[in-house]
Amino acid sequence: MDSVFRKRLLEKKVLKGIMLTVGEQAIVEALSQVGFDWLFVETEHAPNLADRLNKIVLAAGEVPCLVRLSRNDEISVKRALDAGAAGIIAPRVSSAEVCEDIVRFAKFPPDGVRGIGVSRANQYGNNIESYLSDANSGVSVVIQIEDKAGVDNLENILEVAGLDSVFVGPYDLSASIGRTGDLKHPEVQALIDQVRKKCLEVDKPVGIFEPDIEAARERIEQGFSLITISTDISCIIRQTKTILQSI
Repeated sequence: MDSVFRKRLLEKKVLKGIMLTVGEQAIVEALSQVGFDWLFVETEHAPNLADRLNKIVLAAGEVPCLVRLSRNDEISVKRALDAGAAGIIAPRVSSAEVCEDIVRFAKFPPDGVRGIGVSRANQYGNNIESYLSDANSGVSVVIQIEDKAGVDNLENILEVAGLDSVFVGPYDLSASIGRTGDLKHPEVQALIDQVRKKCLEVDKPVGIFEPDIEAARERIEQGFSLITISTDISCIIRQTKTILQSI
């Protein structure tokens, strides 16, 4: 939970983050000191599962973490938020019905069905009353549009109460139309722009993973505000390659 981060997200402030795929404490701590606005904790394609989440969020310190779920079920949402994450990113949301479920799983009654338990998020029960009163307004709920069906159903998805932001997954989006990995293809770019326009039309913050720095700058100028610019392991590989080539 992080009400300040959610406020900045809803205000469409430009929030720059990096994806954590390794999940080692030292790497998380180091990257949290660089100056990122948030950290994208990857659990869908990386082994950062429930036993690591507490350590990752703790190592991040005051930098807000959004956890991309390994699956869009109630337990995955609960574990991410109980670890103290500022919010969740639900992958491959293609319908309003799935989006509604995600929101319900992330909110305590009466706004949802999130279960109550002793966890790091509520200081292991020592701050449970205060946490319960503030969590619904402090947790960020982000969903990913990653296929053509999600784009087609986006107008209905955007009507779901409690949805805070939409995040474009360009790689899976390209694969869904038979253009796997060809992110520059006009059809892929057209779908991304369609998502951007529909979100901005209803004043909904929209984000994207954009590893190319110049392209990331262009995305910000286009109105994208929740930006992921690289991954931890990509930065390590790129920098070590540069060092090796330089000698």
